[in-house]
Amino acid sequence: MERVEGFFEAKCRELENQVKVLSFDNAELTVKSSELSERVTKLASRQPTFPKGYKPTRRPFVKKD
Repeated sequence: MERVEGFFEAKCRELENQVKVLSFDNAELTVKSSELSERVTKLASRQPTFPKGYKPTRRPFVKKD
């Protein structure tokens, strides 16, 4: 019976270590995700810059049949 208990204790420790590793990875990914989200928001909201002398024109929409 002692051998079975030792097996379950070892399995429990192994799973606890795996949970710790996964929670650490999750925390790193959460931080990275928030940093990327801030960066995307910043880039999406900035005014576009065009080369000197370039004048963007809006072309009329032509519906094709």
